[in-house]
Amino acid sequence: MTCTTFLHDGELNLPLPDPELQSIFDEAKKRTGSNWQIVPLRVNRRKWFRATTETLYGVYVYVGGCGPWQQINFFREGSKSSINLYVPLEVVAAYFLGMLVVQKKETP
Repeated sequence: MTCTTFLHDGELNLPLPDPELQSIFDEAKKRTGSNWQIVPLRVNRRKWFRATTETLYGVYVYVGGCGPWQQINFFREGSKSSINLYVPLEVVAAYFLGMLVVQKKETP
């Protein structure tokens, strides 16, 4: 089932922390002609005497209509859930690199 949602203006067109991934992301947007967004989510985890902060990323594509942003669900090996909407930046990079490879193979 497709998950669609709304994004606030402050979540749109955010720069990525990695310049190489930013260029891959920009190229994917250009080749697909779709409005893609990568939105960070900071997760704070607390265990006994230690607290860690991790930044995960969600990927959205504009589809219009009610709830105009479709959220991409990622497969993660070893995940306890089949719903993985926010993932590490490496997974997002692999997703867009895979998209660029497929786009390159399809163009004559």
